[in-house]
Amino acid sequence: MSFHSFVRLFSYLSAGWAVLLMAALCSGCGKKGGEKAADLVLAAQRARADGNRQHAKELLDEAIEIYPRPFCFLERARVLAELGEIDAAAADCARGLELDPDDPELAELLAECRKPAKERFRNGTGLSAGEH
Repeated sequence: MSFHSFVRLFSYLSAGWAVLLMAALCSGCGKKGGEKAADLVLAAQRARADGNRQHAKELLDEAIEIYPRPFCFLERARVLAELGEIDAAAADCARGLELDPDDPELAELLAECRKPAKERFRNGTGLSAGEH
């Protein structure tokens, strides 16, 4: 299971446990940097769930600066797509795929971003309706 899949799992856990588990999985990223990035990703997921996509984007910008990993790019690409920034979302998917070419979620989202506007996000990609 890829690391970004764990991020989705964490959204079902309490924030405290999610931060501890994500920080534990951040091997090689430096304890402080990994913990900070985990906190930022979780905060961004909460902001996105609350409908505050711009704040989520800002948090993910910071997380990527600290810990540029595929799951961070995927989360930001989702937010960017919901904000209507399709080219930026596609660019984030491409960056994430450079780091993990086998990531199916990044590949799926990139394919959606490349479709004509009227055909995008019709197959349950998890993006909010009317936001792309």
